[in-house]
Amino acid sequence: MGCTPMCSSMRTPIERMKSIKVALAPFLRSCTAIRTLGIRPAIDDYSAEEKDLLRSAEVVFFPTPRFAYLFNALQIPTFPGYTTYRFQHSRVLQQILLGYVGMPHPATRIYFGKRQKAKIPDTFRLPFIAMGPIATLEHKHLVDDRAALEVYADRYNPLIIQEAVAWTERIRILCVHTECVGAVRRNDMDTLSSRYEPVSMEQPALRSVLEVTRNFVRNVHLDDIVIEWGYGNGAWQLLEMTRPPVRWPMTKGILNRHHYVCELVQSGRL
Repeated sequence: MGCTPMCSSMRTPIERMKSIKVALAPFLRSCTAIRTLGIRPAIDDYSAEEKDLLRSAEVVFFPTPRFAYLFNALQIPTFPGYTTYRFQHSRVLQQILLGYVGMPHPATRIYFGKRQKAKIPDTFRLPFIAMGPIATLEHKHLVDDRAALEVYADRYNPLIIQEAVAWTERIRILCVHTECVGAVRRNDMDTLSSRYEPVSMEQPALRSVLEVTRNFVRNVHLDDIVIEWGYGNGAWQLLEMTRPPVRWPMTKGILNRHHYVCELVQSGRL
């Protein structure tokens, strides 16, 4: 196979030092340190000048899943990275990753097809959690009877089943550029109206889980993600990884994640 137009000119280290930062998605349009091109249906919809910018870019910001694979193949750095995009969206990959690296997490199995799904009651006792392969709240359900299981078994393939743990506390940690930036906590599990509230990153009780989270995202190259933990049965367990929101509640106000990324760029940290 021949080289694509995107990789026709290789960049030397000097060229990389002189290159600029480019964004595709419009999230950083107000950031003067970055030139935003916008999202097009295909890479060939960008002009020759825009392709030259992408080829020489030091970093391509927010390429979206549509183009992240392409820049990864061409070894052009992106933010978020290709690995982040893959694990943000796939619960299947998340479960494989957690098992591989030995992270503490609830007992979980992935079931493909009717034959495997028919064996779910042999392994999991009701109630349990049924999840679709895409990591969204809409694809996550508490199952407390066989009829509900049949509904979700028909709806999702693969179907992910996870034990239902009586959590006494849950924490979500925002990680940007492999740093733990903010945390929110929910410790009233019995109240439907309770919500996650911001907590100080300096709390001694968070020290151990923050350290584990920081090491985890650095080791597996997750640079823009929310890691959710639950405390139950005397230990913290990693529940899920999700795409972070634009606005994140902090103890001193609201953090705009896109503005924060711009600050990292302007300060030379990203």
